[in-house]
Amino acid sequence: MRKGREVRVPWSELAALVRWMPSLREHMDELPEDARKVFEFVYLEPRPEGMAVCRGVWACHWLWWTDKQALRMGLMCADCGTDLRAEGSAYRIADAEGRKRMYCGGCCNHGLDALDALAG
Repeated sequence: MRKGREVRVPWSELAALVRWMPSLREHMDELPEDARKVFEFVYLEPRPEGMAVCRGVWACHWLWWTDKQALRMGLMCADCGTDLRAEGSAYRIADAEGRKRMYCGGCCNHGLDALDALAG
């Protein structure tokens, strides 16, 4: 099995690598136009000052990960297992042990309980 690391290179700098790896040009030309954009996963996180809008940046193929891959990356609700990529809203809230985990709106009351707890 081949092992390696994922490396993220900004699109604007990718062409500079063709000099050392000419075959990269062929792969760059095959990428769909929307793959050149940053792939962000937007989620909400309750904080003492209010609800923060946060962004996680994933590999360009994160939308097509299997459920097992999404679970390992924290993109499934920690309570009900809903796939948060399709849910439309996700909340990153500390669990009972203090670890930040992702939840769907239905399982965490859309973050309102966490906001109330932070407010005192």
